[in-house]
Amino acid sequence: MATRHIYQPGYSGPLGPDDIVLSGSGQVLSVTNPADIYVVGADVTQSFSFSNGVGSAPISAQVHFDASASNSSVIHTVTFNAGINPDVVVADGVDMGNFNLTSAWGGTSLDQFNLTLGDNAAIGRVYLSGSGAAGAHNDINIALGDGATLGNAGGTAIDVGGSYLDVTITSGPNAVIDGAIAIGGGYGSYELTLGAGTAVNGAITWGGSSNVNTATFGDGVTVGGGIYLGGSGNTQTFIAGDNVHIAGPLAVGGGNNDNTFTFGDGATIDGAVTGSISGSETWTFGDNWSFGSSFSLQGGDDTLILGTTNRDSSGTISGGSGNDTLVLHIPRDQEAAFASSATAAGWTQNPDGSWNTQGHALTYNGATFTSFEAARTFPCFASGTRIDTPDGARPVEDLRAGDLVLTRDCGPLPLIWVGARRVTFTDAGSQQRPIRLPAGALGPDQPCRALIVSPQHHLLVHQADAPQNVLVPAKALVGMWGVQEMRGCKEVTYHALLLDGHHILSAEGAAVESLYPGPMAQRMLGRRNWVDLVRRLPSLCGADHAAFGPHVRPTLRKRKACEMLAAGALRKAAHQLH
Repeated sequence: MATRHIYQPGYSGPLGPDDIVLSGSGQVLSVTNPADIYVVGADVTQSFSFSNGVGSAPISAQVHFDASASNSSVIHTVTFNAGINPDVVVADGVDMGNFNLTSAWGGTSLDQFNLTLGDNAAIGRVYLSGSGAAGAHNDINIALGDGATLGNAGGTAIDVGGSYLDVTITSGPNAVIDGAIAIGGGYGSYELTLGAGTAVNGAITWGGSSNVNTATFGDGVTVGGGIYLGGSGNTQTFIAGDNVHIAGPLAVGGGNNDNTFTFGDGATIDGAVTGSISGSETWTFGDNWSFGSSFSLQGGDDTLILGTTNRDSSGTISGGSGNDTLVLHIPRDQEAAFASSATAAGWTQNPDGSWNTQGHALTYNGATFTSFEAARTFPCFASGTRIDTPDGARPVEDLRAGDLVLTRDCGPLPLIWVGARRVTFTDAGSQQRPIRLPAGALGPDQPCRALIVSPQHHLLVHQADAPQNVLVPAKALVGMWGVQEMRGCKEVTYHALLLDGHHILSAEGAAVESLYPGPMAQRMLGRRNWVDLVRRLPSLCGADHAAFGPHVRPTLRKRKACEMLAAGALRKAAHQLH
C-alpha cells in the first residue's frame, strides 16, 4: 500500500516516490493497486479522473480530501471512469464544495461507490450513472456527518440513474443537501435517512419500478421542493418525525404499490398530496398537520389516520376509488360536535361505533372528507391484569420493553414494545367496552381470577375433536360461561404487548394472544401508539403485514366463533390449553 499525494501543476515542493504532480486539467490517473490511497493536496484546483489500469475487473480507488486540501473558486470535477469503485473520504471540516464527483460503471457484483463526508465537511454534486445486473446489484453508499454539506447551490445535488442498484444515503443532524435528489431505475432498493434539522434545498424524486424504497426523516427536516415517487410494483415506507416541512407536493403516483407513510406532529405539506392509482396505502399523521389544497389517496384500498389540528385544514381530503378507511382522532370535548356534523351529512353510526358514510361528503373543521368509512377497535389488556413472567405474575401496567414474559410455545421472550391507551365511554351502547371473564370461564383456573380485556382481544379456546385449539375474540364469548360486557364501565386503560412474533401469553392463568400488528391494529391502536411503534420498529409499517409472521393459532372472526359455540364445537377445557 502506498499513500500517493496529488499536487497542482507547477508544484515544486518535496515529493514522495509515489506522489503525483498533475500535468494539466483533465489528467487521467491510472489505478493499479486497490490498496493505494490518493490524497488530494493543497492548491489542487482543476479537474482530473481515475481509470482502471489492470484490465476488465473492477478496482477500488481510495481518494481522501484531508486537512491539507483546499477548495476551488470555480467548479471542477473528479471523474471515476468505468471499472473504478470509488471510496471517497472528506475529513471533518474540510470544504471541497466546488468539487463534483461523477462515476459510470457496468454490471458486476463488485461495483460500488462510497462517499463519506465528515462533520461540517463539504463536497459538490454527486452524479452516478449505470446499472448493475439481476443478482449482482451495485452498492452506492453516501454518508454525511453532522452539519455536512453536499451540493453547490442549485440544480441536482445527488443524481443516481440505473437499475439493479442498492442505494443508501444517510445524514447526521443539521446537514445540508444543497440541491435536489434524483434517483431512477428499477429492481433495486433505495434508503434515504436524514438526521434532525437536515435541509434538502430542492425536490426529492424516486423513479422506477419494482423497488423497495425507505425514507426516514428526523424532527425538523425540510424539503425545499416536492417529493415525487413514481413507478409501479414498489414497496415504499416513509417515516417522518415532528415538524417536517415539504415545500411542495407529495405526489406518489404509479400503480400496484404498497405504501406506508407515517408523520409525527406538526407535518406541513405545502402542495397537493396524491397517492398511488392502485395498490394499498396507509397514511398516518400526528396532530397539527397542514396540507395544500387537496389530498387524494386515488385508487386501491387505503387507510388515512389523522390526528387533531388547530392549523388551516381547508381543502378536500378524498379516499378516491377502492375501499378506503378514514380514522379521525377527535378530542373528547369535540366528539358530540363531530357526531352532529357526521349525522347531518348523512353518515350513519354502526353498533360498533364506526361510521358508514353512505356515499356522502362531510365537512368538518374546515376540511371536506369524501369516499371514506371509519372503524375503531383496540385489542389489549386492561390495567391490573397480571401477566406471567419468569419472576412470577406482574401487573401489565408495570411491564416495559425488554422485560421477559412467558410464552406457551417458546418460553421466556423479551417484550419489543408496550403501549397504553385510556378509553372513556359516553354511550351506553358502545361496543368498545371491556369484556369480563370470571374465574374458570375457559377451564380450571382459566383464568384464575376475573380477567378484563378489550372486545377484540383473542383468547385460546378448546376446539372439540380437533388437533388444535383456536383463538376467539372476547366479544364472541359474551353470554357464554359467565362472560359479560362491562356495561357500567365509564373508563378503562388498555395495554398492548408486542413480541418478536405472534405468541400465546398467560394472563391471570388464561391463554391469550400478544399484539399482532396487522392492518386492524395499525388503524386502531391510536395515532400516538402507532407512530411510536413504527419509529422504533420501521419494519412493521410496510404494507405487507404478513412479514411479521403467521398467527400463532387459527384465528376466528366473531361470526364463525359464535356459530361454533352454538354448535358445541368450542367448549370449556378440562386442562390447561396449548
